[in-house]
Amino acid sequence: MKKIICKGKQFLLALNISYRTFSFLNGVQIVKFIFKRFVLRQHVPMLGIFSVTYRCQCSCVHCGVSEYINKKMTKECTEETKRVIDVFVRYGMLKVNFFGGEPLLRNDIVLLVAYAVRKGLRTSLSTNGILLTEPRILELKKAGIGNITVSIDSAEHKTHDRLRGYEGCFNAAVNALRLCVKHKIPAAISCYASKQSIADNNLSKIISLGEKIGVDAVKIRMPILAGKLKNSQEQRLNEHEIEYLKGLLKDHSRVYIEEAFYYVAFKEKCCSALKKQLIYVSPNGEVQPCPAIAVSLGNILSEGKLGRIFNKPIVKQFYSKYSGIDSCLVNTEQFRRSYYPINDEAVLPLAIEELLP
Repeated sequence: MKKIICKGKQFLLALNISYRTFSFLNGVQIVKFIFKRFVLRQHVPMLGIFSVTYRCQCSCVHCGVSEYINKKMTKECTEETKRVIDVFVRYGMLKVNFFGGEPLLRNDIVLLVAYAVRKGLRTSLSTNGILLTEPRILELKKAGIGNITVSIDSAEHKTHDRLRGYEGCFNAAVNALRLCVKHKIPAAISCYASKQSIADNNLSKIISLGEKIGVDAVKIRMPILAGKLKNSQEQRLNEHEIEYLKGLLKDHSRVYIEEAFYYVAFKEKCCSALKKQLIYVSPNGEVQPCPAIAVSLGNILSEGKLGRIFNKPIVKQFYSKYSGIDSCLVNTEQFRRSYYPINDEAVLPLAIEELLP
């Protein structure tokens, strides 16, 4: 019974964050998604994490995409970005998360949000908060943004700024969250569960900060051994630390682990990328299972259709090979043995043909 109640609370939390408002076109996308995913049995993710730029003002110590050496991207083009959104819509996906880098560095980000909303996609934006000023928040609200997530790495401003490598980042992030609450935009804090943040009770302090601000949720991100943490095996959480996180989930109704729709209860934590619940698209159009799995399944701009990418025998082989993994793929020895010996000095993302010859 307790498990059912926990699932119910988490599901309602997810709805409050992602579907507080609802349009006719949202309903059309849901019908399309259900038909393709459950009737036609097609590989249709719910969420597209769309990195619209690699550029960022910060240099975070735990950045999961910092190892992308191939950051020579094509010129940021509004029309090409719209093409990716169009592919998401045609394929039946439900939501796009504008990701980075820092998505607010795109001068056309408000236009892109409005375009996705007009097409029937739910929208969210993940940001460090530096550029999330009141005028920009009002523009995003008018464009129809569904929810905004702001990263907070520490409840102490000096520590947060040090971890982000940007002085003043903490005050900007907190102010941005307060403005989101003021203007009734669903807002969440994203924080990182490191061994240090657990040991010094920092996660609890961030949750308290979120409650004080009035945010809708606090998302805890698990350690992913990618990017700057690629060789940080010591950051793996032990059983005691995992139990501590379970306690936070139990004690705070607005706290969830990673994506609310995919981790409705912590005991059922899985790799949502391998469960085909999400995909990641890089600024250059490379389709990856998620931001941390720097393996290119194909290019959405050159190939045009997600179905064409997911139906490749080698892509099906990838998902089949790792389908039994019930945790973050990047953290598993099975994946790391086959991936990092090839990839340690490689240009990323790695073509899937190099991983699965």
